[in-house]
Amino acid sequence: MMTGDDVRAAAEAAFPEGRVSGVMELLSRYGTEPHERERERVQLATLKLSEGDEVRLRDLVNLAKQLPATAVLGDEGDAGGEHVGLEGLKDGDTARTEKPTR
Repeated sequence: MMTGDDVRAAAEAAFPEGRVSGVMELLSRYGTEPHERERERVQLATLKLSEGDEVRLRDLVNLAKQLPATAVLGDEGDAGGEHVGLEGLKDGDTARTEKPTR
């Protein structure tokens, strides 16, 4: 089971020391609504997918709030799932999904 300590450790590993509190604040936006389940798992997935880019992290958190499963799907591969298009995603935008091509 993942914990908040795991999320903080991942944030500290992915971002410079001076940015970690802002990153944690961004991540805390996910998991505030009843339908936003598996808070730590989704937070860890968004951290991994952000590749240390705070703007991308913000976009991923916004996307996860719209479609929580997409952050986890993106992190776990596309085993029959959907590819989530994040190109140009801004606050308030909706995600574009498409079936993977094989």
